[in-house]
Amino acid sequence: MKRLRIFILLLVMSACLSPFEPETTDYDSLLVVDALLTDAPGPYKVALSYSYGYEEGEEPAYVSGANVSVMDEGGNVYKFNQSSDGIYLSDPSFQGEAGKKYKLSIIANENTYESDYELLKASPPIDKLYANFETKNGTDGTIFGFQVYVDSNDPTSQTNYYRWDYDEAWAITSRFYTTSEWVGSEPIPLDRLIYRCYKTDFSKNILINNTRGLTEDRVSQQKLNYISTTEAGKLNQRYGMNVRQYALSENAYNFWKDLKEITESSGSLFDKQPFQVLSNIKNINAPDEPVLGFFEVSGTTTEKLFFSLQDVPEDEDYNVYYPLGECNLQVDTVLFSDYDEANYLGNLNGVMYVDSLYPADGPPIPYAWRFAPAYCVDCRLRDASLDPPLYWEE
Repeated sequence: MKRLRIFILLLVMSACLSPFEPETTDYDSLLVVDALLTDAPGPYKVALSYSYGYEEGEEPAYVSGANVSVMDEGGNVYKFNQSSDGIYLSDPSFQGEAGKKYKLSIIANENTYESDYELLKASPPIDKLYANFETKNGTDGTIFGFQVYVDSNDPTSQTNYYRWDYDEAWAITSRFYTTSEWVGSEPIPLDRLIYRCYKTDFSKNILINNTRGLTEDRVSQQKLNYISTTEAGKLNQRYGMNVRQYALSENAYNFWKDLKEITESSGSLFDKQPFQVLSNIKNINAPDEPVLGFFEVSGTTTEKLFFSLQDVPEDEDYNVYYPLGECNLQVDTVLFSDYDEANYLGNLNGVMYVDSLYPADGPPIPYAWRFAPAYCVDCRLRDASLDPPLYWEE
């Protein structure tokens, strides 16, 4: 009853809320470690920073000049060299081995931090990576799309704890196709076409599962990602995922589980209150000092998947997103007689040459040029690259 009275009071107070800026004068500046070692080819990355207060801005304080290394149980030491602020990379020749134990060592600002020894467990192959066409109920009606699933199992029953992440990419095309660019006062052939590009992203949710208490070490229909048919045109041309599966230790699984509970909390009044996520890294000089992050040592396997709108079942309805439709209304046609205007448009920032127009009848002699906003012509201007990711397949 007391909880209900508090909830009602909060509802009443919400009718007259005013902005509140918290004052945070005291906080702990703690070491934050993001480190992953696998049996896939390196280099491996260790990212170091310090936690920061609310009023200090949105950028963490990176740790530079640290001495970072990984040691195996045989006493072999593998040094990590700083490549940029807070980022340390291993030598590309170093590769983790399944069945071995490794620990992380960090010397920074006169403090020595060490992890526990962690066993690198081999990851079983991914049994199946697949996408099913499924509908969902949205606030504005039915959502059409593909749900991506992964199945996996370990016949030896040695894995038990799983994590997945992925890179995703999708092909996009420009609204207008051009083979030339405007240079000076005329179109010149392009060295490389700028019509088809690739956009990339990566998974942001924590994707974990376990087989504790099951008769088989088997995971079925683990959800990875849902891509709707209208989501930024991802499925219009071709969509691809490169999925990585990790075999976790029980401690690493519990770390990700705790982190998932905190980061994916809905923020309601009755949610579990935030708690400190345990780390396997300690400050040798001050054992009671908390360290944020985890040194994860995991075997990994990968699998790829590609699909598009062409894979929607024939008897299914779906919605389509058509990007750059406004480009049709922003094309300028300039007659050869208006040469000065064409020269002006061709050199104007944000405008690009599209093509030349030819008469339907008569000699094949162009009579006009067409220009359009640059983002309608050059796909790179839509935060994309002409080069597909390394895992891409056409």
